[in-house]
Parts: sequence; C-alpha cells; structure tokens
Amino acid sequence: MKTPAVLLTAEKIRTSLIAKDRLNDTIIRLRLGIPETGYDYYAGQCLTLYNNQGVGRTYCLSSVPGLDDFLELQICLTPHGALTSWIYGELKAGDQVRISPASGDCFYLPGNNRQPIMLIGTGIALAALYGILRDALVKNKHKGDIRLFHQTHSPDEYYLIQELMALQAKYPNFSYTHFIHCKNPVNIDVSARSTSEMAFGTIGQLSHWQLFLCGDPSVIKEVKQDAFLLGAKEKNIFEMPFTLPGE
Repeated sequence: MKTPAVLLTAEKIRTSLIAKDRLNDTIIRLRLGIPETGYDYYAGQCLTLYNNQGVGRTYCLSSVPGLDDFLELQICLTPHGALTSWIYGELKAGDQVRISPASGDCFYLPGNNRQPIMLIGTGIALAALYGILRDALVKNKHKGDIRLFHQTHSPDEYYLIQELMALQAKYPNFSYTHFIHCKNPVNIDVSARSTSEMAFGTIGQLSHWQLFLCGDPSVIKEVKQDAFLLGAKEKNIFEMPFTLPGE
C-alpha cells in the first residue's frame, strides 16, 4: 500500500533502526526499535515511515507484539520510489527515524480458536500475511485450519519460503502454497489457474471461513466475488489492497 510522495503532517514518533537486511534481491527487511513511549499495534496493520525530509510511505507490520521486541517492515524495491534511495542506500543501523501510529483493520483477533482461516496475497503483500499468520498460529495457538496462498508474477518475488516451510512442518494445521500466475503460461512451473481456483479448489463452501486478502486490488476483487459465490460472509472478510508494491 502506498501514500503520495508528499510531506505528511501526521503524528511522528521517534525510534531507531536496529537492523537492515535483504530477504531476496528486491526486498529489504527493516527492524525498528519499539519507541520508548510504547507502541500499540496488531500484526498486519500499517505505519508510515518518514525520511529525513519528512516524506512518508506506508508499509505493513510483519512483527507480532508479544513475540517480537521490534517493529518489522518488509519493503520491495520500486524504481524511482520516493524512499528507495534512502532505504536501500544511506539508511543504516543506529539511525534515528520517525514513524506514524499504526492503523488498519486487517488483522487477527482471537475468538473462535477453531475457525478455519485463509490468507491470500500477491507479491509484497506477504509482509502483512506473515504477521497475521504468526499472530494466529504462534502467539495465539489457533487450532483451526490455516491456509496461506502467495501469488507472484515471477520466482524473483518469492521470499520467506524457508520460514514458512518451517512453520508448516511444525504446525500440522497450517499449509503454505506459493505459485506464479499467468493467463497463458509457457513454463510448466507457471499456473494458468486463477488465484481463486488455487485457493478454493478443494473447498465446497466458505461460510465458516475467515479470509484475509492482501495485495493487487484486481485480484482481491476477483477473489472476494468468488468467495461470496461459495458462501463467504462479509463480516469474515478482511482486505488490504496494495495499489503498487511498497518501495
């Protein structure tokens, strides 16, 4: 999800960068310190990160309060992005940065511990879903079926595969599927099946499922429409469209 490249005037909270590392050739992970005044958030919510000129961009939180003692952002390189040169270049561990309060309503809340959950995302939207997944599965010990589907346009967009495979091995109620989607594939590793077909193909109806949809707005729209046809309830669908990859 992105905000315009303008000087933003929302509340700015001071913190520092603890670590910066690459998750693949195009995705960087930032870990920020918890502000001294405390910081309330849910995994999957968003914050705005500001550069030294006060220009901000909005990114999803992959960290989980209670599990992690830092705030984690996973950021995809975007050519000519307003913060790209700063994040990928001059920003270094120990630097002071400013962030906004967290916001957004696409996050997990404990309640029905056995309700099945489906997480569907495209590209860098995995950042939000990874946080939501760990919140449900690791922190809250959710017992219901949890399925994560990550769609990309190329293998270059894959990341966190080892971490997700490890969670799948440890928790029998969790399954993880990543796939490349193309309407007219020429490669055997590319699927012509739609995101809905990949996610819902083995499910007869979705009336009891909780759905978290993040990423490409057109994919979210299509998946949501297909989910309704299978009986999904509006109250059980949480979505976060990303108009473009974060930079």
